[in-house]
Amino acid sequence: NVISGSNAAHNRGVIHRDIKPDNILVADDGRVLLSDLGLAKVISGSNAAGMPVTRMGLLMGTPEYMSPEQWEIGAQVGPAADIWALGATLWMLLTHKPPFDERDLAVLSRRIREEPLPDIRLIRTDVPDIVSDILQRCLCKKPEDRFASCGELAAALQIFLMSRAAVIRVDSPAPPPKPTANYVDDLPL
Repeated sequence: NVISGSNAAHNRGVIHRDIKPDNILVADDGRVLLSDLGLAKVISGSNAAGMPVTRMGLLMGTPEYMSPEQWEIGAQVGPAADIWALGATLWMLLTHKPPFDERDLAVLSRRIREEPLPDIRLIRTDVPDIVSDILQRCLCKKPEDRFASCGELAAALQIFLMSRAAVIRVDSPAPPPKPTANYVDDLPL
């Protein structure tokens, strides 16, 4: 999955810097792939050969999915930026719009960097508290307040999925429905 792939990339010293729904592909065999490494940055290790190099002082990413630190010229961007983008992507999948939906880039930048994240349950009342908590943590303003790694994020989501699976097993003998759409609004949360 995308979180595991991001974790593997981070463990090899690579940050994607442009995770968004358009860069998540589903192969015919059901594998989920993260595409478009055009903005990827090598932060450590010997894998730097052949990787694209970006210039200092440029904003990199798709604005609605850029972390607060990506909006700061010269700021250090690490794996926490991808965790932000994963949270923003999950938000989009649940609500059909990014967490900060704004056309004016200056206003969008300010909102991402300064405004508190709205409670997703004001938009989707069926989102469980644990999913809301995961989103809140992914989308913290300060990188150090987000999940420490994609592995930690995956573990938090796994706890939710396991608790949900237990409820489904107890409440219903039928297996849960398989997703058939690009968005998850029709899935039982």
